[in-house]
Amino acid sequence: MAKSLVRGYLIGAFYGSRALVLLPIPIGIAMFVFAPSYTGALVRSAVGFVVLLLAVVVMACGYALTEIAIRMWHKGRVGVGALVAVASLVFCAFPALWLVLLGPALVILIQKPQ
Repeated sequence: MAKSLVRGYLIGAFYGSRALVLLPIPIGIAMFVFAPSYTGALVRSAVGFVVLLLAVVVMACGYALTEIAIRMWHKGRVGVGALVAVASLVFCAFPALWLVLLGPALVILIQKPQ
């Protein structure tokens, strides 16, 4: 009973980390729809394109790490898989979310005339 409960929690954690890595995509789309003057700086400048590209690369790395964690879990290496899943969230999902939310402000500050 307890083993199946832990297994269920781990399944939820691994697949939830997959969703968290991809969370910046709908947030970014919503920001482009509801605040185009704020997020428009990302598509009007070279620095903005670099920030968007960096966010996409970080999300792709996070998704790849999450897939590796799920494969490790299926092979029975639960502890290592859990550590890789946590690393993908801390080092990929959260920075990608930061880039999507604060990237436009960073671009605006960089391009502000002195």
